Amino acid sequence: MNNDIQKIKIVTSAFLAAAIVTVFVVIITIFAELYMPLKDWLKINFSHHWIGKGVLSAVLFIALFIALMFKNPYDKSLTGSVKIAFWLAIVSAAAIFIFYFYEVLFVH
Repeated sequence: MNNDIQKIKIVTSAFLAAAIVTVFVVIITIFAELYMPLKDWLKINFSHHWIGKGVLSAVLFIALFIALMFKNPYDKSLTGSVKIAFWLAIVSAAAIFIFYFYEVLFVH
């Protein structure tokens, strides 16, 4: 039974960390497109802004995963964390899609 609890904790922590990182990627992507000093900082420190976003996302995922593993002794809501990750992915994709069309139609 304890092994099952540990597995649920790992999967739940991974889903929640992934959900938060998804939102982070959307925020940093849109902000870097609107605020050139951020995009330049990513380029300077990581050789390319996409690489910078990837490295920051990986570090954030690992940090959140570890923090969530220690914070939640046992989360019974595996389906809840999957739903959160799913809906945040949908909202995040929509935000990027809307931002893209805003940039294409109104800015350029």
